[in-house]
Amino acid sequence: MNTRTSSSHSHRSSNKLDDKEAEHVVKTIRVLLVDDHTRLVQALRTLLENDFEIVGSAGDGRTMIEMALKLNPDVVLVDLNLPVLRGFEAARRLRKKAPKIAIVFLTTHEDRDLAAEALRIGASGYVLKKSAASELHRAIRASVRGRIFVSPSAGLLLPKTG
Repeated sequence: MNTRTSSSHSHRSSNKLDDKEAEHVVKTIRVLLVDDHTRLVQALRTLLENDFEIVGSAGDGRTMIEMALKLNPDVVLVDLNLPVLRGFEAARRLRKKAPKIAIVFLTTHEDRDLAAEALRIGASGYVLKKSAASELHRAIRASVRGRIFVSPSAGLLLPKTG
């Protein structure tokens, strides 16, 4: 993550931060948006840009991998249904090449098996698009802390029926 200081002291000639200054360091989480629907990408950018640094966007899985390796975001926010290379396969390949980049899936699929598969391949999050406005910030922040976030309505914690 990039860091920037929210306060500076002009009387100091050193670039090193003392303990008090270190408390004022703000970490900027860098996010790459991946979805083939440009209107959704723009809506996500608008939703997230005040709290995160949006480093770019991609419309397919192959481009996602290329951009992630070039831009080194903290988090890749990715749709499952992508052209060229589907979301799960793109995520698997990215995890092998850049395991420190967190992956959060953003999807319309309220499917516990898909959510479980996302976590099995190493994703840090599975967020439903209908819940994005209320859950996406928490999912992104959780992912950079090494935690997992799954939309409750994805049903991952519910017993399987049928």
